[in-house]
Amino acid sequence: VTHQVFVYNHPNIDFSSSASSACLDSEIIFTGISPDNIISWDWDFGDGNTGSGQVVSHTYTTFGAMYVTLYVEAINGCQTSMTKPIFVAEPPNAEFTWNIYSCDTMQFTDQSSAPSGYFIVEWDWDFGDGLTSNLQHPAHVYGAGGLYDVTLVITSDSSGLLCYDSITHTVEVPEVPTVYFTFSPE
Repeated sequence: VTHQVFVYNHPNIDFSSSASSACLDSEIIFTGISPDNIISWDWDFGDGNTGSGQVVSHTYTTFGAMYVTLYVEAINGCQTSMTKPIFVAEPPNAEFTWNIYSCDTMQFTDQSSAPSGYFIVEWDWDFGDGLTSNLQHPAHVYGAGGLYDVTLVITSDSSGLLCYDSITHTVEVPEVPTVYFTFSPE
């Protein structure tokens, strides 16, 4: 007896991502590609999280080298997988201190740090009173005493991959004293 047996090829697959390297907490979109009739697309993002569908998005909350694997099954029941690396960069760490320079002037000192191989290239200050600066260690004159939420956003760069971090501190600016005097006789 002779029977003809048809053996199917494994599905031909590939996938693309919106970035091959990204900063922590950045959304990355993955797209499965195949000329075959695929009935299931399952993803392992390499950080303990999974997804399903031909197009998925994932946000990494841990940094380092990740290996993304796409598992597919074709309509004929054949299965295959493909793995590609993606690098998730360690973020910079924003921090600053402040001192009273004079009654209404505060001196801010950047104490931010960037991971190895990265350089801080931009400082964006919001002094909480509508004014801003892009200096690394600015001094700022406030129009009135009180509490101000001061925010620093830093940008670090490594070969064109820009990552950000921010921090906000509440700063107390002293009230300028009211000066008056009397004299006698008038």
